[in-house]
Amino acid sequence: MHARHLPCLLALGLCLAAPAGAADMIFTPAAGGGVVVHSAPGAPALQVLPSGEVRLPGLPAAPAMAAGAVCHDAAGTLGRCDPLAAVGAKGDKGEQGEPGAPGAKGDKGDKGDPGAPGSQGAKGDQDERGDKGDKGEQGDPGPPGAAAAMPVMRHGCFTVAMPAMDRMQPAVITSGQNYVVSAALHPTDAAKRVYFVIFDTPPGGLDSTVLLDVRSSSGRALDATVERHYVLDLILQVNLGATFPSEEGLSVCFTLVR
Repeated sequence: MHARHLPCLLALGLCLAAPAGAADMIFTPAAGGGVVVHSAPGAPALQVLPSGEVRLPGLPAAPAMAAGAVCHDAAGTLGRCDPLAAVGAKGDKGEQGEPGAPGAKGDKGDKGDPGAPGSQGAKGDQDERGDKGDKGEQGDPGPPGAAAAMPVMRHGCFTVAMPAMDRMQPAVITSGQNYVVSAALHPTDAAKRVYFVIFDTPPGGLDSTVLLDVRSSSGRALDATVERHYVLDLILQVNLGATFPSEEGLSVCFTLVR
């Protein structure tokens, strides 16, 4: 046996010969070191860091097994938590919430039974009738009433020879009097013919009714519109359409009443 192995064998013999007794196992790592307990090679189950903090590395990945929390006392002993220990002080009363939406309208109740009719009241005394008064004198006659306004009427007819050939073909008055007719160009529609009717004596306000009878010389009715105006008393627009025969004429009759 080599001489340098002798102290180790002596120490080992002393440990084996010493009586076994209950005693704490104290592990004091070197400065800056900690204590690590492995549950299997390379699997640390418990760590005591140099700062004194205790870690269980496998705890975060372990499945939840119970709802109870773990606490410690002043000496660092772990134990089950008192349920009331984690309850904080009662907070201040919160502000009042917004009023809720109104509830649905309830069903209409049944109509109550009619009450019994009341008793008939006593008949009142009849007043005495006074004497008939004397007849009053006849009053003075009132002023005569205003004469009823006479209605205003204007009527006339005119013709236009072959309006499809010439948009400015002049009109020829065939009935009525005290008015003139002037042809004008429509600003946007070449199929329409425009005629201004001006009376020698204007018919007055625009609150009037105008009736039209517009036809081709063959008797076919045509679409037409009329507009009242203060200067140009009547503005007539006649729609010949795209197929109006070039040889046909135009006949227009109007009646204005207000």
